[in-house]
Amino acid sequence: MERSMFFPGIFLTAGFLLISLPAQGISPSQTQKPHAGETVNTSSPCADDRMGQMKSKANSGDPSAQFHLGLLYLNGICAEPDIDEGIGLLEKAAHGNYANAATMLGNLYLDGSVVEEDLDKARDLFLIAAQQGEIEAQHKVGLLFLKYPKSEKSRDTGLDWLGKAVAQKDAFSAVILGLIHKRGLYGVVKDNCLAREWFDIALDIGVPNRESRHHVVSLRQSTIC
Repeated sequence: MERSMFFPGIFLTAGFLLISLPAQGISPSQTQKPHAGETVNTSSPCADDRMGQMKSKANSGDPSAQFHLGLLYLNGICAEPDIDEGIGLLEKAAHGNYANAATMLGNLYLDGSVVEEDLDKARDLFLIAAQQGEIEAQHKVGLLFLKYPKSEKSRDTGLDWLGKAVAQKDAFSAVILGLIHKRGLYGVVKDNCLAREWFDIALDIGVPNRESRHHVVSLRQSTIC
């Protein structure tokens, strides 16, 4: 099971909701979906002509090329492993508003296995991706604002981002909101009726597997409105 860094009070009773973090090996297959407007090249990334084109585009500021080239350096594919070069390229891509790069870097700073853990950087990077509609980033930036508040507005900001993830059919965020209202976490007033509504929303969206769904059904049944 992947390591969860925080929210033990939630995840002791809903362990299936562990925040997904990347494994130490980072594969180009983790690029998720193509960025808007980019095409997918299925030829070997190690082909001389393709590597040359990728480096040229990266040097010219193409965030997609920076992202994919950064992954190759991180994994030591087509070149010797170079963590600093790989992270530097992902940073450039992320700050070029390449959402996949921002999400992956956020995970790396959250996990702390490839780079030194830095929750502030993780939050800032997830925020870049969240603002572009990335569900995973919306979920994680919401949790970070709640767990590590930066201001009096952090709680509301965190709840808002979780709500935006739910609006994009993220059942896990709905369960988290249910748990927050059921237990009165992070200064939120306990509200069993609202908690039950969030659990219902999660079940309507569809919880991924039978065991997880059973957990949510149990939470709902134990929430008396």
